[in-house]
Amino acid sequence: MQHEYEYTYSARHHEEAKAIRDKYLPREQDALERMKQLDRNVSRRALGRSLALGISMALLFGSGLSCCLVWTDRLLVPGIVFGLVGLLGSLLAFPFYRRQLERERARTAPEILRLSKEILG
Repeated sequence: MQHEYEYTYSARHHEEAKAIRDKYLPREQDALERMKQLDRNVSRRALGRSLALGISMALLFGSGLSCCLVWTDRLLVPGIVFGLVGLLGSLLAFPFYRRQLERERARTAPEILRLSKEILG
């Protein structure tokens, strides 16, 4: 009776196990990664807020238009008011985006500048 020991090594399995393990390890961010993340967040926040405003105002415009076209006898005047408010709000979504972007940049600027000093020396 002979005991044989068989060992197989698969580099593919090793790399896959390592990739899965790395997902669960705490990640350390360096200054450049943190700066990129802050910059992305500035744009995303401003874009999200302006999209929410634009979409909600477009829905309000559509509701007003629907009131004017379908229920002309009862809801013509409120439909016109809703439609105008929605149209005005939709037109103001882009200036709102620019203002939100400026605000977010001003709020994030000290941290970005601190990180850039750290990177550039």
